[in-house]
Amino acid sequence: MSESFRNTTLVTAIRSAGFYCDDVITSHESAAGVWVTSCRDRGGYKVSGVTVEDIRVEPIPHYVDAVF
Repeated sequence: MSESFRNTTLVTAIRSAGFYCDDVITSHESAAGVWVTSCRDRGGYKVSGVTVEDIRVEPIPHYVDAVF
């Protein structure tokens, strides 16, 4: 599938899960069936699933300000 179609599909899945993503700007498959996405608003999500009915979307913090 093309990158444009993949990113559109991923942003649709993220929004359907109740999260906000203005636009997916990058995505890559980190493991079989697990996609890591970055949104234009700096949000990140892990999208995984075996079937269309079983898609899981989890937010991932990309930017963490912490004192070590």
